[in-house]
Amino acid sequence: MKIDRIANIDRIKNDKLDQRRHPGSFPGQGDDNLAVSDVGRLSQQIEAVVRKTPEVRAETVESLQRALAAGTYKINARAIARKILEG
Repeated sequence: MKIDRIANIDRIKNDKLDQRRHPGSFPGQGDDNLAVSDVGRLSQQIEAVVRKTPEVRAETVESLQRALAAGTYKINARAIARKILEG
C-alpha cells in the first residue's frame, strides 16, 4: 500500500481554503451553544455559596471557648443522645 502524502496535504489545504471562503458551511463550524439545566444552574449556585462559607464558624468557636473558660458551658445530654439516635 502506497500513501501519497502530497495528495493528502493538498486536500487539507483545499479544505482550509474552502472553509475560509464559505464559513459556517462545514460540519462542526458555526456558533457553539451550551445549555445548562435548572439542576446544573442550582448546583453552580450551591457550589458558589459553599466556597464562600468558612469551614469554621469563628463566632461559635469563640463563644464556646468563653463559656468553657468561664465554667458556664452546660452539656445537654438529652439533646446529644437524641442526635445520636437520629443518626
